[in-house]
Amino acid sequence: MSVELAVEALMPRRPMGAAVLRAFLDEASKKLGSGKKFWGCDDKASVRFCRSFCELLVDAGDPELTRLFFTEFCPRLGELSDNTTLIPGITKVVQTFDWNDIGAAVLDVLGNRTREYVEESDGESELELTLQVLDGLDDGAALQALLKMAVALTIKADTDPKSRDESIDLNSSKVIGILWKHAIASSDNEAFETLVSHFMQKDPKELGPMIEVFSQYVGDLDEAGEKFTALASIAAKRLKWLKGEIRRLNIPFSWEMPSATFPGIPKIEEFLRGPETSMKTVGLKSFKGLPEARKYAAECVRDNQGCVLHNETRGERQDGVRDDHKDEEVV
Repeated sequence: MSVELAVEALMPRRPMGAAVLRAFLDEASKKLGSGKKFWGCDDKASVRFCRSFCELLVDAGDPELTRLFFTEFCPRLGELSDNTTLIPGITKVVQTFDWNDIGAAVLDVLGNRTREYVEESDGESELELTLQVLDGLDDGAALQALLKMAVALTIKADTDPKSRDESIDLNSSKVIGILWKHAIASSDNEAFETLVSHFMQKDPKELGPMIEVFSQYVGDLDEAGEKFTALASIAAKRLKWLKGEIRRLNIPFSWEMPSATFPGIPKIEEFLRGPETSMKTVGLKSFKGLPEARKYAAECVRDNQGCVLHNETRGERQDGVRDDHKDEEVV
């Protein structure tokens, strides 16, 4: 019988004592992992096993056994397949035990990318997983510790995109939404202040989604308080940038190109740099014959795309007959 089936067979017999569960873990440890060691550590319990055992731990109420399980048996969960199915169980564990007894072990499995063998698609990142666990907690030591870790993971992902899964959208409701919700509401200001400091350094054009999120949670804040003032300063930075963009868009259109050049023909260069929309020149250039004139016109069209060029050539053939020719090239 697999360890997964064995632990599931214990569920109808709940609650199980700590001594029985400890003996069960000792025996199960001999059969953990997928057996594909060459893929990595792969010596921890599966998500399926952990899902059932977390419920047994809550019933047993033994913090030492719980710490042992998360330290020695539970894998690191970031990006592990189906890791979201563990959120309810881990949330119950955190709510049941004193954070001082289990906190370090829980932070390690939630806050790090898995090193286990993964056959299926990746699960959620350590950041997303941590935020979803803390979202089920009331304010207290556990929430504050998880929030602090989530802030650190967010800043790392934001400043070093290569360190995060490409599928993570930091502006999504399940990332920045949960983060600001609890940072604003938490009695501990450290996480809030760290977030504000980080986002105040960002380019204001990137602040829109984040401001939209935290604006949902400022209704209960004292407008004279430090948190409201700090959030208002972020919004003010964005507003200043928006006003600058609007002023830039309101500049009247001009045909003038101050840096335009047209080597060899100052009159055309002067026209390009001025406000006029068209120009006419006569006797601008002389040619030895019509083929040379046509070649020059073709070069002008090719090299100065984006305009309409009218070329009129005049001259006399060798027999004395006047030869007028007009070409029009439109690009």
